[in-house]
Amino acid sequence: MTISKRLLTLIAAVVLALVVVSGLALTQMQRVYDQTNYSNENVVPSLLTLNKALQQFMAMRIRVYRHVLNTDPKAVSEIDNTITEAAKGIEKALAEYEKLISDDEDRRLFDNEKRLYTHYRQNLEPILELSRQHRSEEALKKFETVIKDARELQKAFEEHMHFNEKLGIKSASEAAATIKSAWWTVISVAAIAILLAGGLAVQIRGSLLARLKEANRLADGIASGDLYGRNTPAHITADEAGQLIQSMEKMRQDLAKTVSGIVASTDQLASSAAQLSTTAQQVSTASQS
Repeated sequence: MTISKRLLTLIAAVVLALVVVSGLALTQMQRVYDQTNYSNENVVPSLLTLNKALQQFMAMRIRVYRHVLNTDPKAVSEIDNTITEAAKGIEKALAEYEKLISDDEDRRLFDNEKRLYTHYRQNLEPILELSRQHRSEEALKKFETVIKDARELQKAFEEHMHFNEKLGIKSASEAAATIKSAWWTVISVAAIAILLAGGLAVQIRGSLLARLKEANRLADGIASGDLYGRNTPAHITADEAGQLIQSMEKMRQDLAKTVSGIVASTDQLASSAAQLSTTAQQVSTASQS
């Protein structure tokens, strides 16, 4: 693999690691937000709505007592209207809560509250009718029969509120666990990415330094006149540094051929010069003769 491809691989690995770490961080952050925001969007409104229904129910119970014990027709009529208002408040709160139901258990508790409330209202109406007829003693005696219903409904509201409190605690615990898991996940992925990128960078650096060292040794040999290939690497890679060494090796070979040609020409010239000297001496001897 060429150096440029290795560098591109290193860059791609770093970019991929950043994308993965960023994606994991954003995903985990979204999970934490969803879990914590669940309390704002569901748990808190559910508790407020149930508390509203419970407060209206407690107000209704008090008004029923006043309705039964009061003998003033005008006051009874006014209290009757306030009981109706409280009943509407309870029914409105229950209708609002139905939109906030989160699971099957929540649905079961809600249905139980509606059943108990309907039963309570059905048993309460005859008592209110006796009170409207100013038959207070009969109304009081019959009122004892709905006390148990009222306590069951109040207990149902309280249990339902406790259920939502546990949902809020669970959501907070899950958010804390998600944050911890997110930290470890991001740290693990980042550590793996750093190790891979670091290892690849070290490998590229080592390979490049080794090739450049071979190229320097070959260049030094050529500069010092060593054209016999003693400094030529036994194995030349195909990357950019290897191509540089190949070019230098070709230059060495060409220089060696050129120098060999010059040496051969010099030997021929020396031989011709010796022959010319011999001929000159023969001519000189002949001239003297």
